[in-house]
Amino acid sequence: MGINQRSEAESGLKAHALGSLESIAIIIGAGVFSMAYAARKVGYLPRLACLAITSFFCIITLLYMAEASLRTRGNNQLSGLSRRYLGTFGGVPMGIIPILLLNAARRSGDRQPEFTCGWYAHPSIQVAIIAIFAASGVYAVASALGMLPASW
Repeated sequence: MGINQRSEAESGLKAHALGSLESIAIIIGAGVFSMAYAARKVGYLPRLACLAITSFFCIITLLYMAEASLRTRGNNQLSGLSRRYLGTFGGVPMGIIPILLLNAARRSGDRQPEFTCGWYAHPSIQVAIIAIFAASGVYAVASALGMLPASW
């Protein structure tokens, strides 16, 4: 039965088309819940093996990042390290990820916290921070594509 078709017995539920973010959230949520269910069904040994393999790869990844940050002169953050070693396209995801995290933390309809975090918790300051991150991402993409003049 499609979204626009009416059922014979009205249930009072309204069907609407899912957006792409809702679809992604449903898929990820189903994956997270199914992992716990599958881990319960297979037993302890496969669960411990999966945990050991995942821990090994996490430790190796963190050691690679630590080695890169120790061998690089200067005080670089992750976006600077990724831009240096992976090029401009490496810095773009590291500039976009904080935007997505800020957007996820400030979704419409979320309850405001009981406490305040200082002057930077004001919504206009948050918008300015998001705009700065977005501008840095646009600048990185424009410079990678050669769209900026040489004097910039």
